[in-house]
Amino acid sequence: MQPYKHIIICLLIVLAACDYIPENERYLKYTGSSSSERTMLLSEFTGIGCVNCPTAHLVAQRLAESYEGRLIVVEMHPESNNFTQSADPLYDYTCPEADEYYKTFGGTSTTAFPTAVVDLTTNNNLYFVDYTQWATALMQRSETPSTIELNTALSPDHRLTAAITNNGQQQAANIILWLVEDSIEGRQLMPDGTVNDHYLHRHILRSSLNGTWGETVNLTADQSTDYSLDVSDAVSDLMSDADERHLSIVTLVYSQTDGVLAVTQTGLKSAEEQEEPFILTINSIGTIRNDTAITITDSHTDPITGRQEMECRGQIMMARHIVVDVQRSIENRDDQLCIGACINGNGERTQRFEFNIDTDLTSWFTHYYPEDTQPYTILYHFQTTGRQLNLSITYQP
Repeated sequence: MQPYKHIIICLLIVLAACDYIPENERYLKYTGSSSSERTMLLSEFTGIGCVNCPTAHLVAQRLAESYEGRLIVVEMHPESNNFTQSADPLYDYTCPEADEYYKTFGGTSTTAFPTAVVDLTTNNNLYFVDYTQWATALMQRSETPSTIELNTALSPDHRLTAAITNNGQQQAANIILWLVEDSIEGRQLMPDGTVNDHYLHRHILRSSLNGTWGETVNLTADQSTDYSLDVSDAVSDLMSDADERHLSIVTLVYSQTDGVLAVTQTGLKSAEEQEEPFILTINSIGTIRNDTAITITDSHTDPITGRQEMECRGQIMMARHIVVDVQRSIENRDDQLCIGACINGNGERTQRFEFNIDTDLTSWFTHYYPEDTQPYTILYHFQTTGRQLNLSITYQP
């Protein structure tokens, strides 16, 4: 591991130990790549009723980013744990395979969440690792060499092919194919005790496509073994209502004694088809798919300035550079737009904002400080190279 990675991991350990982390998640792109360095799997056991789980989600995504494609995160909602239970089936993200893995690793109805298993194997003789220790466990695992290389590809008709190269001694292993869904908007208990009905859930295990523990493959020394499976029917049956752009297949080469020997993640859509120019959400209404107009009537006192403030908040995903053209209904009013960084309005009718974003997901918000009781409308025209979207906000004091 490169020396600077140790610094990043130490910082993440400190981050995980903090009492509060702002709500933020990061989008995990489906690469399907392999590397001479070990790519690892973090199986994150989590639930919608777990107050600390959003904090752990953020820690997992920051770890994935620090490993630059060498860490795949899969969230598992086992029905055996009370934190995953929901009276509304719409927010039930459990699946039998997640429950089977959970029980195999010793999970019960009262096991503390959030927790995770690194590479489906033990760490210091224990399977479950507390989220404050994920960085350390992954660092230790990354320094354990693997002799297995895995390359996967998915054809347009949804046939998954895998080439497994064994650079060590002959051995038997299992190949397991998981169907994973990303960007599910749903309910989540938050660290402050509130319930967020528009929380964006990430990379949730939906099913294993070739059995809970997969199929056995015999890996001959210094040779490549091919595996192929038509997953079209299984994907169609299981996820007929899902957005295919948010589906991927995680392929694992697994040994009962050594855990995950190699792992890849392959999107059901090509990279070009998956990569939307950007996704914009508003906390109060969820994802904005078309040009939208909303009215804001609530205000509160800014604890820093002591002024009355009206605001709109949300998230922007999958944008690296975004331009926002602003048209105001009245001149000489005080407003602000923040996308990672904050820029104050110049009081003129029109203005252009430009933002460079260094993460796959960032929060955004716009502030208005009402001077009188007159309605005030701002049209925000968001644009990247591939998409344009208009958001009209009327502030009604």
